[in-house]
Amino acid sequence: MTNKTITLLSLTAAIAMAAALFVSQQEQVEQNSQVEHWIQSVLDNKTQLTGVKIYSPENKLVIDAQQANDTWLMANSANYQIDTSKLSKWYNQVIGAKNIEPKTAKPENFELLGLVNPNSIDQSETENANAGHLVILTLAGNEHELVFGNPASSGQFARLASENQTWLLDDYISMPNQASDWINTKLFDFKLDDIQSLQSFSASDPELNWTIERTETEQEGQQEVQEYVLLDTPEERELTYAGVARSHISSIANLNFAKVENFSAEIWQDKESLNKLTVTLVDDKSIEVFIHQAGEQTLLMVDNKQQMQPKWQFALETYQTSLVNKSLSSFLKPLEDDNQQSESE
Repeated sequence: MTNKTITLLSLTAAIAMAAALFVSQQEQVEQNSQVEHWIQSVLDNKTQLTGVKIYSPENKLVIDAQQANDTWLMANSANYQIDTSKLSKWYNQVIGAKNIEPKTAKPENFELLGLVNPNSIDQSETENANAGHLVILTLAGNEHELVFGNPASSGQFARLASENQTWLLDDYISMPNQASDWINTKLFDFKLDDIQSLQSFSASDPELNWTIERTETEQEGQQEVQEYVLLDTPEERELTYAGVARSHISSIANLNFAKVENFSAEIWQDKESLNKLTVTLVDDKSIEVFIHQAGEQTLLMVDNKQQMQPKWQFALETYQTSLVNKSLSSFLKPLEDDNQQSESE
């Protein structure tokens, strides 16, 4: 057999192998394209979502979002209104994730993929079990339970809670860690430039009695400039820096709460004894913020005088307490005597 004949035979064999591989790949593509979407029942009613519950791997209810009269409320956070942009982004990610490869269908292997249903585990065993996040979607009156497990290099493992078949998804679904992740935690809906004045009042501590007011100053050759001025600056005392009053006004305007609770009228009965902030807006509307201190917890009650009784009260992080209870001296540079005393010590 000549070298030419051998070369032709080798080429023919290579072409045959390539054709076989192509046919095999095409069959695999067709087979994959025929696999039903892992949450087809959700997709069939995707526009009829009315409820979302998310349980952590420790089987703690993190999210309980429910639609009521076209408004989404967080049932496990005093029915506070949800930031629907965050809910929508998450939901679109869930229904957009495709199952690209089937994995194990053996329950004994669920733990390896982080796909143990946390609701199926005894509470004492949750720390040792490699459970996933349980998601319960309510659509058209029916609940659909999904379990999302460990991340993978190309996505995430998941399964229907009612089925043993597991899947590799082409995307990783980020889960909220707490209810406030889906809530707009900004306490006020006004901006810095909407504030005319901020007054702090305390019946028990004179250091908490001060007022910051918006003023207009005229600079040579320029238009009037708006500034925030601390009206209670003692004589011969200087501010820590020129913009300290404006900085504090900005901090209050952008104040975020850590947790929202149902309003408890009992703790707000004696409002006259509580510290208070009064925000007056440029349109002459005023908002009173009462401050209740219980140990290390600081609670706020916002009274905009538009309703008989507020629905909620708001808890702050510990570090925020000094922000709402800011003393007059904290705006000012220390006295020279204080500096000399501290240096001698």
